[in-house]
Amino acid sequence: MQKQFISTGFLILLFAMPSFAMPIPDTGQTKCYNNTMEISCPRPGEPFYGQDAHYIAPSPTFVKLDATGNPLPDSAPVWAMVLDTATGLIWEVKTDDGTIHDKDIKYESKDAQNHIDILNQQQFGGFQDWRLPDIKELSYLIDRSRSNPAVDPSYFPNLILYYWAVNPDPTGAGDSYCNYYTQVQTGYVYNFCHPGSPGGVMGVRGNTSGFSNIFIDNGDGTVTDTVFRIDVAAVKCTGDI
Repeated sequence: MQKQFISTGFLILLFAMPSFAMPIPDTGQTKCYNNTMEISCPRPGEPFYGQDAHYIAPSPTFVKLDATGNPLPDSAPVWAMVLDTATGLIWEVKTDDGTIHDKDIKYESKDAQNHIDILNQQQFGGFQDWRLPDIKELSYLIDRSRSNPAVDPSYFPNLILYYWAVNPDPTGAGDSYCNYYTQVQTGYVYNFCHPGSPGGVMGVRGNTSGFSNIFIDNGDGTVTDTVFRIDVAAVKCTGDI
């Protein structure tokens, strides 16, 4: 089920339920809105029906893994990786111990791949297929019912403000510093094109069957995603959602 994408000042409403191969975890969004404010979630046929809060997808279920990829109980005080059972992705866990995983090790966007290369050279967890996450994969970690951080700290401790994605910013005109990132404290996705502002890198491995959106403007205030056969309407809102 395709989920709602929310950014400051805009609300995306969904009006159809798609089918697709790659699992999309639930966002945790439980509130509904009209053009200007929060409202009680509408019933089918009522205005503003079809928002994220109306739909329930598999909730992210995280499993702690040890340094060789074996599952650990939730009570484990130390773990090296986290498996997201909703997506099948395995994530590097950041530390505060001075190793390559230390939260304070930051990179310019153009150098983010260096971190991944080190993980693979060291065969972190016994694997050599670590990679930079796609911006959508990073977004799947976000729980819209949380803030500061917007990612579950019980499984993802020691997080800094933002983490680089592999996706270059298409507005960067070839500038090697331009990439997208997810701000894990708020859950927002941004693009950034300024050197001198290093960010975090969190390696991921696993499911690579991501998707590409193909949109058609219907000319009536809605947009159809032809990949998922969803009609969405962008509604101007006030305030942060």
